Amino acid sequence: MWKFWKRKNWRKYDDTHDGKALAVAQYMLRRRQEAGAGLTLLQLTKLTYVAHGHMLARYMRPLYDEEIQAWPLGPMVPSVYYAVRHFRGRFIDAVPGAPTMAFDAQEREIMDMVADLYGCVDGLSLSSAMHHPGTPWRTTRDRDDENGPISNDLLANFYREILRKGAHHAL
Repeated sequence: MWKFWKRKNWRKYDDTHDGKALAVAQYMLRRRQEAGAGLTLLQLTKLTYVAHGHMLARYMRPLYDEEIQAWPLGPMVPSVYYAVRHFRGRFIDAVPGAPTMAFDAQEREIMDMVADLYGCVDGLSLSSAMHHPGTPWRTTRDRDDENGPISNDLLANFYREILRKGAHHAL
């Protein structure tokens, strides 16, 4: 249970990303704010992950290039977590360091769909859904037992099944 806190399980944060994951998080945050709702750290990090999975499944290309890691508390996009972690349980007002990016129509379609469909789900429910057997997070944790990377192939296959069924089985 406390394995997360052992130093051997810590992974160095790779800050060489281009910031696109932060821009995705900012886009979805604004989408929810425009709908009159807010997002917490847990909601925003999970929505950023889910949007990436849907992009891989529907359009067979990543939404952003940053590695997603299988942290003990669920799948995590490190740059998003580190940018907004200081909000803790409070609603996030903006994603610090998020660059302004122009998204194409497919990217906007995916982010809008994910923000609208899952943005009203509380963070604990989103997180819980990521932990079910057969999810990319569970498969990666069972295999690596560390904060290993969740492969895009694993994500694409999982979210193709969700698109086929029309909904996430745990939400």
